[in-house]
Amino acid sequence: SMIVMGRQKLSFQNKSKSRRQHQHHIIFASMVLLLLAIIGYLGWWTIQIIVRSREIASGTTVGDGISSHSEELKLRLERRNYADEKRPQMVHAFFSNDELRDRLMMDSGSSSRTALQSSPCPYNSILKDLDTDDIFPQAGKRHMVNPPVGGNVTLVCCTTTAGPINILVHDKWAPNGAARFLDMITSGYMASSIPLMRCVDKFLCQFGIHSNPDYNKRNHEKYGKFNRNIPDDPNWLPEGKEHRSNADGIKRYAKGYMAFAGSGENSRTKQLIMALGFNKFLGGGSPWEVPWGEVVGKHSFSTLDAINTEYGEHGPAQGKLNKRGFDDDMKKEFSRLDIMEKCVIVDRCEANVPNKKMS
Repeated sequence: SMIVMGRQKLSFQNKSKSRRQHQHHIIFASMVLLLLAIIGYLGWWTIQIIVRSREIASGTTVGDGISSHSEELKLRLERRNYADEKRPQMVHAFFSNDELRDRLMMDSGSSSRTALQSSPCPYNSILKDLDTDDIFPQAGKRHMVNPPVGGNVTLVCCTTTAGPINILVHDKWAPNGAARFLDMITSGYMASSIPLMRCVDKFLCQFGIHSNPDYNKRNHEKYGKFNRNIPDDPNWLPEGKEHRSNADGIKRYAKGYMAFAGSGENSRTKQLIMALGFNKFLGGGSPWEVPWGEVVGKHSFSTLDAINTEYGEHGPAQGKLNKRGFDDDMKKEFSRLDIMEKCVIVDRCEANVPNKKMS
């Protein structure tokens, strides 16, 4: 019996030793797996930091949050060369679709939430789609002088029968004109057919009288206000014959400038003009012709070139169009006249830049 008990004791000891070794193996394997997980996690974050750093260095990253927008726009601004070689500071705010709709008092008849999220225009985001030169243009091959900087910039998508047009509205260029145009959009006035009634080749296209004659009535509850005049804005274009073009041959009024038509001081109402070519005569002494924005993107300029100008100065008479609207008889008479179908706001930001002279 003593021999049997000894054997049982030895067997028990061997089993205990085996269990301890097995436990040690499990603990060791767990520690190895934990170490590998930590190394993998740190490696993943290292890769993310390297990629993010390279994106920021190249200026190609745009995130979804406000901080990413701020970072991107700051980088863009820092690439601007100012005469004093100081980098400008930026104060801006990007609004969500709901905030933008509330701020601009959009109603269901105009720029809806869906329209803000997507549009038929190629450009739907100021930061993602536009270049710095679009947001902050300077004198050069296109502009004769430096346009005003700062304030709000608003990206608009207009659909026409000739193609899509993106318009960037600068409220610092002409505050009263910019406000009137945006009001025409957010009120719903420009949510349906407006004939491009006077389009002269390589000169300008004039429009603004609605196809619906009720919308043109002075006593219309919602749109009658657009028949009331707005005050002129200061003209930032150089005036006088001596400034029709500069030494480099750059003409005063750039192709794609947007402004209001008028007939004298403080005469702007709802009729708009869109420059179809570079022009040295416009904006040289008529304050109502001061641009409040311009078209942006190659697609927009292609649309300008595609607008039908065959009717020229002999399109629908303003008086008849205002009274009758673009009725069936007028549609037959001007069957190939292009139409501004709808305009919606797709993006907006506030960009305040110190008032420094730019080279």
